[in-house]
Amino acid sequence: MPSILHLHPRRYTIFDSIAIAFRCAPIAAFFYGFFDLAWATLTPISMLVAARLIDAVVNTVSKSAPVDAVYRYLGLLAGITAFGWLRSALHNLADLRLVLALRAHYRTALTEKRTCLEYALLEQPDTWDLIQRVAANPEGGRLKATYYHLVDLTAFVLKIVGLLALLAAAVWWAPLVVFAIGGFALVIGVRGGKALYQVERQVAEHDRRLDYFSSVLLGRDAAAERTLFGSTNMVTGMWRKSFNAALGVRLSARMRWYINSYTGNLTNQAIWVLLMLALLPSLQTGAVSIGLFIALTQAFTRFDIVWGFMDTCRPS
Repeated sequence: MPSILHLHPRRYTIFDSIAIAFRCAPIAAFFYGFFDLAWATLTPISMLVAARLIDAVVNTVSKSAPVDAVYRYLGLLAGITAFGWLRSALHNLADLRLVLALRAHYRTALTEKRTCLEYALLEQPDTWDLIQRVAANPEGGRLKATYYHLVDLTAFVLKIVGLLALLAAAVWWAPLVVFAIGGFALVIGVRGGKALYQVERQVAEHDRRLDYFSSVLLGRDAAAERTLFGSTNMVTGMWRKSFNAALGVRLSARMRWYINSYTGNLTNQAIWVLLMLALLPSLQTGAVSIGLFIALTQAFTRFDIVWGFMDTCRPS
């Protein structure tokens, strides 16, 4: 039997998702975060190693420099790549272990909470709307997603700090521009996340109705009544009406969120192009090596700071 997870009556915050995850599966929760944060820390290091490898190859070809440096940096890149493969496998294992632990402990705790509710509360639609939001797929839903988003956001910040440290060595004022973009993206992401959360609160009533109508249409208990009174078409119409209402609200909110994110994405790409152009004088004077310039260009053209912030701030 799984140990009982007690959910005390108080107001819970997003940081409680970390506490609950560690209470249910401390080892899995730790290693899930550890591998993500370790990989984020290695991202700027791997970029620097790639830059050194390119410089070593250029020196070997153009200046007949010893090839030892090429082998050394190739070995470092191979080691980082091998860690990435290991991280992916253990990351998935930790995710599975955490889901199973949440199913055993957290779902049980939520069920126990529901059985302790007073009957008067069970008659209130707001109570069932809250249960609909909290208890729907608890082990793979919002609690796990919130913990994962917090880990992803921390890892994303680590990547930014590491890459900006390399960029600052070439152009000292460039990180100031990136921080301004990042702050703007964070504000947009938080606002978008709150808006989507409010939408989920609004459609909770429709989701509850959909569950009820589905049970009436598909369940055996109501089969005789549907046949006797010929109510199948009526219930189907009510199900479709609730479905369309919930879909319309969700689509509208998602459309606004995606428009904001992709507008920020275009701005983000334009800024990266300008920053790379700003690196050209340093490349011509030799202050920035060919390898570092290529590595920074590849890293920042692939790296979407606006979308990264908005995606990690988006509720699932």
